[in-house]
Amino acid sequence: MSTAALHQFKKKVWEYYRKHRRYLPWRKTRNPYLILVSEVMLQQTQVDRVIDKYKEFITDFPSFTALARAQFDDLIARIGKNKSKVIKNVDNLAAEGFIKKMKQSVMIR
Repeated sequence: MSTAALHQFKKKVWEYYRKHRRYLPWRKTRNPYLILVSEVMLQQTQVDRVIDKYKEFITDFPSFTALARAQFDDLIARIGKNKSKVIKNVDNLAAEGFIKKMKQSVMIR
């Protein structure tokens, strides 16, 4: 593909996106926690089903600290039983110290 053709393709993709994009709350943040929450919630779930649940979840658990203090049953109730495998994986990461390191590397608000 020539440089001109590639440029034209990129232009068409961006034009389409500008015309048809949807507002998604996680697109407006650079906060690693909020992005992680959206990624977990979007796994094998339609975007339209996630938007309201995402807003509720981040209201109840707005930071890594709030999430760390949450009861496991509260998390399951918020994120859904079908996501329990994901939560267990996050729990394993926490046990390995990953979450602690991530908390230390970002500003928790």
